[in-house]
Amino acid sequence: MPLKATIQILNGPLLGRKFSVDSNIEVTIGRSSDAQIIIPHGADTKLSRLHCKVTFNLPQITIVDLESSNGTYIDDERIAAADISSGSILTVGDTKIKFLIVEPVNCIDCGVELADKDLNAFYRDGGIYLCDECFSQLEYRGENTEFETSGNEDGSDTEFFDYNGDTTVVNISDNTKMNLEETLAPKKKYPEKKSFDQFEILCCLAEGGMGSVYKAKDLETGEIVALKMMHPSIAESEIFREDFLREIENTKILSHPNIVNVLNVNISDSKKMFFTMEYCDCGSIQELVESSEKHVSIENGFNILKPCLLALDYAHNVEIHNIKLHDGRAVSARGLVHRDIKPGNILLANKDGGVCPKIADFGLAKAFDHASETGNTMVGAVAGAMGFVPRQQVENYKFCKPEVDVWAMAATYYYMLTKCMPRDFDDDMDDASTVLHKPTVPIRKRRREIPKSVAEVIDLALIDTHDLFYKNANDFLNALQKAIEESFE
Repeated sequence: MPLKATIQILNGPLLGRKFSVDSNIEVTIGRSSDAQIIIPHGADTKLSRLHCKVTFNLPQITIVDLESSNGTYIDDERIAAADISSGSILTVGDTKIKFLIVEPVNCIDCGVELADKDLNAFYRDGGIYLCDECFSQLEYRGENTEFETSGNEDGSDTEFFDYNGDTTVVNISDNTKMNLEETLAPKKKYPEKKSFDQFEILCCLAEGGMGSVYKAKDLETGEIVALKMMHPSIAESEIFREDFLREIENTKILSHPNIVNVLNVNISDSKKMFFTMEYCDCGSIQELVESSEKHVSIENGFNILKPCLLALDYAHNVEIHNIKLHDGRAVSARGLVHRDIKPGNILLANKDGGVCPKIADFGLAKAFDHASETGNTMVGAVAGAMGFVPRQQVENYKFCKPEVDVWAMAATYYYMLTKCMPRDFDDDMDDASTVLHKPTVPIRKRRREIPKSVAEVIDLALIDTHDLFYKNANDFLNALQKAIEESFE
């Protein structure tokens, strides 16, 4: 679901006012009529005409001081520029402004966005949200309103996949493939042909704050590719341009059958910066789960997870050369930590009659051996999808170690098995605070029929109130595989 940011004025003449932001924009705060949030001069004499700029690239919010007379403060610390987290308080002059990042909740049946003020009223047994109208319709028809996450009508698990022995490919039934193709049919096509260099744009696959991803055809080879282009306006920012280039470099370093490969790169023109990747025609785990009426079975979910964990172990140990440090030196290191593992970043591609899962989007990845020296990430910055982020990543994002990726992969498996995130998020607390203060929900509370030994491994992997238990992908993989084999002997 798309994220929203809420701006709340805590004091001064605009006390109590709230502003909602659900797109990627820039907002200037000051007393000038040119500002988007205007605070009258007479009410706050310490405020500059154009005091600071707020850039929303959700989930990232960046504050930049515009050489104000009295400074810009984040949580009482003066800054020149900083990325802030949900719950941070901005002080400009005598005015305090609170920023919250929230994920809208929709009715699982009709899709209507539910009111922010009382989400608990729409929460139903089984970890889903239904509006009152859809819930009453179920009651009227006499249908089960407890929403137990059981299997098929005959009590068995839903069978999406079977394992074909190849650690990189999972077999998929024709019916499931057909459902995926219908679900993933592109909804945004261009009425006229549009091209970049030798690539013909076929449709838009996704749009984000930094750029867009298109399905395209390489006119020289005839190959269908995914083309990721940076928005020209964003390319003018050195910070965002470096992020985009880092994603390219990170992905080029990696060569693994279960990691999306970079094919072509064009960065010579700042107004037309793009790169192409292999096209994954079966969507993502996120789309698979959302398009399915039932959860994924334990065995089939594991068969998707296993090649991803092997790819993650590879990425965590790969040799990286010529890493640029902030002092200009270039060094070598071992291992990239992804920092944004989630169901939407594990893509599915047709291969040899089966489906090959591939990890995508290394835009947040970082060489953890030199995390303190590269200067690419501000201390205190937070990124990643909060439903798939452990507490340690919120507390210490810049210095994340491989175990945060292992946690996120366990959370992705949890999501496949239950169609729920490991933590309950509600309107009473912003998402970052929820991660910091709420424990994860044991998986058997979502789905009782999961074998106890399997549940114990998953729950252990997701406990983040202290140091994460599984430090590397192989340890988690081996423990999970052993528990599954013992449960189904």
